[in-house]
Amino acid sequence: RPCTLRELDRIPMPVVAPAPAYGKWLLDKGVSGQCVIEFYIDESGAARVPAVAETDFPELGILAIAAVETWRFEPPTSGNRPVLAKVRQTFTFR
Repeated sequence: RPCTLRELDRIPMPVVAPAPAYGKWLLDKGVSGQCVIEFYIDESGAARVPAVAETDFPELGILAIAAVETWRFEPPTSGNRPVLAKVRQTFTFR
């Protein structure tokens, strides 16, 4: 089973975590708001299976997922052993 952040030795630190693209076309349409993505960080530090948990606009969820799919972290550990961790990330688009 995946570990929660409370069960980890420390919060996984991002190694690669580019921000989501936020194109001018979204600004021109007046699209802004928040999006929450849930995903797993595997034992090697890769972000896996991102999914939209909440979003103000579906377009924001698509952009956030595309970014998270490229993220890499220091591997999460519990008891000094690499583990699978489930996390949530909130993005704010303005």
